[in-house]
Amino acid sequence: MHFRLETALSSGTFVPLTPNTLTTPEALSAEFDRIRRNGYALDEQEIVQGLVCIAVPIQLEGRVIAAVSLVVTRKGDAVRPTAYLARLRAAATEIERKLQPFSDMVRV
Repeated sequence: MHFRLETALSSGTFVPLTPNTLTTPEALSAEFDRIRRNGYALDEQEIVQGLVCIAVPIQLEGRVIAAVSLVVTRKGDAVRPTAYLARLRAAATEIERKLQPFSDMVRV
């Protein structure tokens, strides 16, 4: 069975955890579109006020099987999570390379 985004988006309510939480199916769908276009995800204080997360996919045989992410705080210096994007992508590429010999063991 394949995960169907439309079913998930229409199957429940969205509880706001912070003022930035995406709380409508339309907003979340638009965010998924942006993630697919950009190749990374940002959590702009949507789950915890004051924390920002950036994540990139880990793929095996063309399918996303996991992600690697970094959380930074909004306290102190200005935060630009995309400044870490190249390093996160390099880490994901290295993980993918190390997983390749085990591709026959991974089910998605």
